[in-house]
Amino acid sequence: MGRWTYLYRAVDSRGQTIDFLLSARQDAAAAKRFFRRVRTNRTR
Repeated sequence: MGRWTYLYRAVDSRGQTIDFLLSARQDAAAAKRFFRRVRTNRTR
């Protein structure tokens, strides 16, 4: 049997996936950290 996971995806303006995060729990704080990290790394 499979396990449920939450998928957070960062996509660019063309709809291409930049990065993703799989999480066992729905965690807003972790999602915010993930998106901040992606945004910081993409602007360099």
